[in-house]
Amino acid sequence: MADPNTVANAFVQAFYNSLDSNRAQIGDYFKDVSTLSFEGDTVAGAAAIVQKVNSLGLPANATRRVTATDAQESSLGSGAIVIFITGEWMGQQYQEAYQLVPNGNNGYYVHNWIIRIGMNNPFNVPDEASEVAKQFLQFYYTTYDGGPEKRQTLGNLYSPNSNFSFEGNPLKGRDAIMARIMELPPAQHDPNMSVDVQMINGTEIVMVFVTGQESLDNSNPIRFAQMFILQKQNASYIIGNQVFRLNYG
Repeated sequence: MADPNTVANAFVQAFYNSLDSNRAQIGDYFKDVSTLSFEGDTVAGAAAIVQKVNSLGLPANATRRVTATDAQESSLGSGAIVIFITGEWMGQQYQEAYQLVPNGNNGYYVHNWIIRIGMNNPFNVPDEASEVAKQFLQFYYTTYDGGPEKRQTLGNLYSPNSNFSFEGNPLKGRDAIMARIMELPPAQHDPNMSVDVQMINGTEIVMVFVTGQESLDNSNPIRFAQMFILQKQNASYIIGNQVFRLNYG
């Protein structure tokens, strides 16, 4: 399999070039199975995505500063790659996630794309996945914020094959992930988050994208962004991929 970071760097450079200065080529990155969520509005299919992008009135060559890029092998397998980006765009903090899937011609297409700048439609979730998202997020953040004993139980959400990138530090497997999570300071997450969910395979596999604010050790709130790929296993879900970034802008 190709190195995820190499693929991510090449993709981001080419895609941003098309988005910013050669938008006529943007459709080449999508297929009919592709999905875009932009600021709480979701569209599906290459034609709808191109129409959506062109309707946004995005200025050409707008100032963009990428502060962090994370890349992982997707838990979907088959060479898929997850990319997570934070930075500044058009004078505002932004955060986005992509899932790239091999196109059979030594390249990739964008299967999933989620981008957030503000808080429009803060719960952008398909009806079929609404309960999954609500239950998972309530459990995850309540447990994470509930002290060491509760936080330890998050280990049940990870498998030996789970991938977690925390502030640029890649971790693989339940033991390594939980060792890092248990080292982190006490936290309190503001429940007023924005949530975008895309169904990759019905509710069997879903991508969850969260932006919000958290306080560490009772410090001033700081903005964060986080992405999960959840996979159903028996009657519950495990986290196949997870990326966390503070967005300092």
